[in-house]
Amino acid sequence: MDALDGFMTEHSRQLLKIHLETIDFLEKQLEQVEYWIDECLAPYQEYVEILEEMPGINRVASATVIAEIGTDMSVFPHSGHLTSWAGVCPGNNESAGKQKKSKDKKREPIFKKDIGSSSTCHCKRETKSFASFLLESRS
Repeated sequence: MDALDGFMTEHSRQLLKIHLETIDFLEKQLEQVEYWIDECLAPYQEYVEILEEMPGINRVASATVIAEIGTDMSVFPHSGHLTSWAGVCPGNNESAGKQKKSKDKKREPIFKKDIGSSSTCHCKRETKSFASFLLESRS
């Protein structure tokens, strides 16, 4: 605790005050954004609850899925179309027995991160794929 005993100059106190005020301001803005997201999700509460039943999906991840994919799963005939659209389906680009690099589809990084972490958690618990779960929940 010797590090806490010491001398703080007026300059250091002023900088510390500015940092604390910035943290308070950012926390208030974060509360406003979370409130706005909740307001936008209100019409989709049924879908949010279905998504949150999946292991690894919380309110933030369900908001990301609904914002990126939407709620109409009829546009994806099967789970392969959904994973391909999301840019997370493995490709097989092989010629003469050599694997060639293929470019990833450009998707929002937060979407791929949420889907990746959620599907990893889901796969550890069940054998059904994440995309299959989404497509089954459309009924």
